[in-house]
Amino acid sequence: MTAVLDVPVLDHPETATVTPNTPVLTAETLLPREPSAVAHGRAWLGIVLAEWGIDEDTAADAKLLLSELFGNAVRHAGGPDAGGKTLIAATRWGDRLKVSVSDPDPDTSAYHADASDTAESGRGLFLVHALSSRYGAYRLHDGKITFFEMDIAGGAA
Repeated sequence: MTAVLDVPVLDHPETATVTPNTPVLTAETLLPREPSAVAHGRAWLGIVLAEWGIDEDTAADAKLLLSELFGNAVRHAGGPDAGGKTLIAATRWGDRLKVSVSDPDPDTSAYHADASDTAESGRGLFLVHALSSRYGAYRLHDGKITFFEMDIAGGAA
């Protein structure tokens, strides 16, 4: 059995609708685009989400999804031999969390998941689809950004 999943590709970044008096929290980190940095990204996100009061279950899901997106950036946009950095950003507003990962490759075809029962890879985007409320990618003049959004219990930041 083979399953196919395409990530929505947007022509431009979308902006969030924020109601007046809703605090917006943001955090960013720049990490080397190499496999060992994925664990550092998860740890960083865990610290940020704990500071923001995000519950442990939601934080665990967010860290898993970050691992998938960051891992794809390493695999498909050049690993350690290519050098470079990856920008990871987290934003919380109200009951929403958005996490994004940048990479220098504008090609979004790598984000077409086609995982058979015997495939060794290709299932990560299915996790992103299952655990996020929204996800996608958009192209920039110098690469792309992939992202996911999650609903957060507890409302306003």
